[in-house]
Amino acid sequence: MASAAYNDITRLFEILGASGNNYNIAKITTAYEYAAMLHEGQWRQSGEAYISHPIAVAEIVATLGLDSDSICAALLHDTVEDCGEKTDLAVIRKEFGESVAEIVDGVTKLVRIKFETKQDESIENLLKLLTRFFVHETPFSGHKSDLIPSAKMAIQG
Repeated sequence: MASAAYNDITRLFEILGASGNNYNIAKITTAYEYAAMLHEGQWRQSGEAYISHPIAVAEIVATLGLDSDSICAALLHDTVEDCGEKTDLAVIRKEFGESVAEIVDGVTKLVRIKFETKQDESIENLLKLLTRFFVHETPFSGHKSDLIPSAKMAIQG
């Protein structure tokens, strides 16, 4: 059975509150509720509810100091790929905006890429992280000591 920390967004909100940044909490909450509804009944190999994965990704994104749209996209990143019979990019765009839809679409397309080696996959995961920083010009507002562990977690998938 999964721990409560990864079945709700309490810890995520603690990270957001401690950051000192201004976040759209209502939008993030709506993204969580939508993702939780879509992933209901899905389980990870570990036996945890699947929603624990998007929540953990959102916590990493929040620790990096990324914006509300990035956090929403982290929560929604598997919905189009894994719940395509229940949602699509048009719904994500309508409910959460163009920026969130673009990020979700980019992650969905990257998931389809077949890598020859684990090293190639790790490099691609790092590129996804760096793309969010530089293409979307999202500032890193976390402590620089958080960047390397967060990047390592992103690389490991």
